[in-house]
Amino acid sequence: MFCRKFTYNTIYRSIFVFLLCIVTVNCVFATSSNTKNSQNLLIEEGLLDLSNYSFTTPLLLRGKWLFTPDDTLSTTTLEVPGSWKCITETPYSSGTYTVTIKMPDTASEMLALQLPELDQFISVTINNKLVFRPRNQNKNIQKSTIKIIPFKALKTNTITIHLRNEYFRQGGLIYPPQIGTYDTILQEHYALVLFKSTMIGFLFFILLFFIFLFLTKYPDDKAFF
Repeated sequence: MFCRKFTYNTIYRSIFVFLLCIVTVNCVFATSSNTKNSQNLLIEEGLLDLSNYSFTTPLLLRGKWLFTPDDTLSTTTLEVPGSWKCITETPYSSGTYTVTIKMPDTASEMLALQLPELDQFISVTINNKLVFRPRNQNKNIQKSTIKIIPFKALKTNTITIHLRNEYFRQGGLIYPPQIGTYDTILQEHYALVLFKSTMIGFLFFILLFFIFLFLTKYPDDKAFF
C-alpha cells in the first residue's frame, strides 16, 4: 500500500527537490569560502599583514607565497592556490612554501592552521618549530587528509610547508590552507563533516528507496522498471 501511493511525478519531484537542496547548500558553502578573502587580504611576496584583522572567521591563505624547489634551492614567488609546474616544469617534484604573517596585538594566543587534503607528503614548520610530519616517511604511501594544527601566535609568525609529490598530476598547494582561531577552525570543520555525513545519509536513503521500488510491483502487476 505504501508504494502504491507514489506516482512517477511524485518520485521525480522528490528527486528534483533533493538535488536542488544539495546544489543550494553547496553554493552557500562556496560563497562562505569566498567571503573569507572579501577584504582583499592576500599574501604579497611571502608577506601577509593581519594587524587589522579581527579573526571572527578563518582566512584562506591565498596569494604569492615564497617557494623554493628542492632541486634548485632558488627562492621565487608562487601563486596559491596553484600548481608548481610553471616553475618545476613537472608536477612530480618537491619544494618549500613560506609565508610570514603579522598578527594584531589583540589576536588570540591560540590560533590554528588548517591544511587542505592534498594527497602529498607534507611537513609543516611554524616559527622554526616542526609541528607536523608524516608518521611513515619511509613508506611509499602518498595520502593526506585535512589537518588542523594549533599553535601559539606571536607578533610575527613564519609558516613553512614542505611538499613532495610523486604520483598525482598536480603538485603544490593546489588548495590554500587557512588560518583562524582554534575554536572557529574546529567549528567549521565539524560543520563540514556533518554536512557531508548528512548528504551521504540522504543518498543512501534514496538508494534504499529505489531498491524498494524496484522490488515492489505497482497495480496491474506493472513493475516500476
